[in-house]
Amino acid sequence: MVAETNERPAVVLVHGAWHGAWCWEQLAPELTARGWRVSTVDLPSASGDPQIGMYADAAVVREHLAAVEGPVTVLAHSYGGLPVTEVARPSPACGS
Repeated sequence: MVAETNERPAVVLVHGAWHGAWCWEQLAPELTARGWRVSTVDLPSASGDPQIGMYADAAVVREHLAAVEGPVTVLAHSYGGLPVTEVARPSPACGS
């Protein structure tokens, strides 16, 4: 059972391909000013290195989410939805 809380979830912003966390620099302060806890993720695949792909991006998202306290809402733009979906899949390690 999930306890009810009036606390807003943290918002994690995940950018799309060919972008970086910088693409949220206008939205993040607006959300923060309205009382949201906001953080962004820089996906390593944005470096352009063809050896770095979706699984590396998912690992970074997973690590970032593990460091955020409380409930979390993830907003992913375009390609960012792929690593976020990978992270959201049930994992045998989680008993799911």
